[in-house]
Amino acid sequence: MTDNNFKENKSKNESLIYNALQFEQIELLKSGLDFEFSKKENFFVADNLIWYPEAKNSENQMIPNIMVVNRPKARRHAYQQWKEENIAPLVIFEVTSPIDNFAKLLHKFKFYEANGVQEFYLFNPENQTIEGWIRQDTELVEIEKMDGFRSPSLGIVFKSSGEKMEVFHANGCKFKTYTEINTKEKRNKHRQDIHRRLTESKVRMMVKKLREMGVNPDELKE
Repeated sequence: MTDNNFKENKSKNESLIYNALQFEQIELLKSGLDFEFSKKENFFVADNLIWYPEAKNSENQMIPNIMVVNRPKARRHAYQQWKEENIAPLVIFEVTSPIDNFAKLLHKFKFYEANGVQEFYLFNPENQTIEGWIRQDTELVEIEKMDGFRSPSLGIVFKSSGEKMEVFHANGCKFKTYTEINTKEKRNKHRQDIHRRLTESKVRMMVKKLREMGVNPDELKE
């Protein structure tokens, strides 16, 4: 294998790892946001859904990694803004990938700024950093300090944990993936089942003791 082939394969492997990190970050954000707004019917969360701001200009479009819209939950093949009371996505999340150069990211930023997005967050999964911008009049202005910043629109919080930035729910719990959420739900259900079985066992023992004492439990008043 030549040096050039080695470098090419190394670059491909690094891209695969980076893409895996990007996917994991998108999954974490999507699952966390779904959980955060699961009981709020007026918040719609989508990942990699095409957004058309204008009916007469199909070329004017973008596919955000994740967007949160203040609209009812429903299945959509695309977000056609003119069919949604002309409401633009409230918050956009982008997770950088190997093909995201400065020009591409700047294009996305200007698109979101021009089309009414209130908050924009950019995640770098390689170094675990988060940058954010919030709307002031017609511009998206950079958030100077992300550590401890609470999203005005969503209530979620960004906190520094060691060498990386993480996202927390409004109630203070850290964002979890679908797998982690399911594991926790199964664990809680298991605890509930054990508690129920123990309670039933105690009741049976009490009934048995009452009968041994000559007392009919069915005749006892509540």
